[in-house]
Amino acid sequence: MPTARKTPADEAGIAVTAVTGAADVSAPTGGGFDLFAEFCALGRDNVNAVVRTSNALFEGCQDITWACFDAARTSVTDGFAGTRALMTCTSTREFAALQGELALDGLETFGDESRRIGFMSARILEQALAPLTARADATAQTLAKPIGT
Repeated sequence: MPTARKTPADEAGIAVTAVTGAADVSAPTGGGFDLFAEFCALGRDNVNAVVRTSNALFEGCQDITWACFDAARTSVTDGFAGTRALMTCTSTREFAALQGELALDGLETFGDESRRIGFMSARILEQALAPLTARADATAQTLAKPIGT
């Protein structure tokens, strides 16, 4: 059975075996190792926040795309219905009045959909950036601490 030998690494909290030369760094202790472990955890959490933000933005873009497709489908359907209605007009005056009404309805719908998609975009961006904001605060607090505390 191999025996462990004393090395300078023992004082740093790392056990080194004479046979394999492998170091057990699963739970290092002392000085720079704690700081290193803290920065590794900080980096891992920051990467996780970026991934969560990317996923939220991707899902948000999908939601906005579907909202745009729905608005376009509604616009085309309303356009066909308006064209059919215009074809049933019996006078020029009736045609002009209906055309003006359809144009006004189309502009109102466009404004409503644009506003809705704009609010949706702002909400999605706010939700997507929340993990990054939280990680920036946590990183700033960690980096503001004096070393060794």
